[in-house]
Amino acid sequence: MIIGSGNWGKKVNLILNQSGIRSTVIGARDFVCEKVNQKQLNLVDLIWICSTPELQLKSIKKVLELTQTKILIEKPIISDSKINDEIRSLIETQNNIFISRPWNFSNLWRSFLKECLSEGEIIGIEISHSGESSRYFMTPPQDWLHHDLCLLQELLKLKNYVDLSYKTEWSEGMQHLDISATGIVSIKIGGGLSAIRNSTFQVEFKNKTKIVMEMTGDKYYKFSSKDKVQEFNFKNDTSLYSMVNYFINSSILSSENLDEKENLKILQLLSF
Repeated sequence: MIIGSGNWGKKVNLILNQSGIRSTVIGARDFVCEKVNQKQLNLVDLIWICSTPELQLKSIKKVLELTQTKILIEKPIISDSKINDEIRSLIETQNNIFISRPWNFSNLWRSFLKECLSEGEIIGIEISHSGESSRYFMTPPQDWLHHDLCLLQELLKLKNYVDLSYKTEWSEGMQHLDISATGIVSIKIGGGLSAIRNSTFQVEFKNKTKIVMEMTGDKYYKFSSKDKVQEFNFKNDTSLYSMVNYFINSSILSSENLDEKENLKILQLLSF
């Protein structure tokens, strides 16, 4: 079941049904304000809340009152720190709430990650975004940062880098997040407004290899020390299907390589 009948909820519903996962859509306001069939909720494998932030907390609470069905929520970025804290507390105390992170389940990322794990010591990571602002309820950095951190955390944990610390800097039309991890020279995440949409995830290694993932182009490049360039393309990715399938069959709050609570702590930095 999908709660939220806006553009994103409708898009998710279409993709899942086309992929073979049966789903239905109900408007968030209708779900919060009207009587809901509890027996019907108990028959659902997963409830995905795709509403805007102001209705997300109300939807979560109502689901928890009615059922223990697994809940998948969008990145909980809310300018109201009190509401943000409530959502974080629910995720920390309940064992059936997950945060959407489709990029971690994309074939593009899984292949890119495998290439990164085959290399040695990382000396630098840079993630950058540009594009137009399209959401009235959150800034562009709040929109993409959660996905970046989920990918970054998985990579760093698998490469055994620890002791992360964070620092944000704000300038006109631009947001930067500097991260330090023991053993890595530089980790930077940044983005800004632009007429051209572009997103890249770049990792540099001590052996002078560089691997660059173009998230907007569904491909990545591997540059070796011998100036050899390899290109890997991925089209028609099924990341939403793969993610939903994972959470339906998962019995734990966060997977072995991903840390929900750490993400929520970091995201509080951007509740402005």
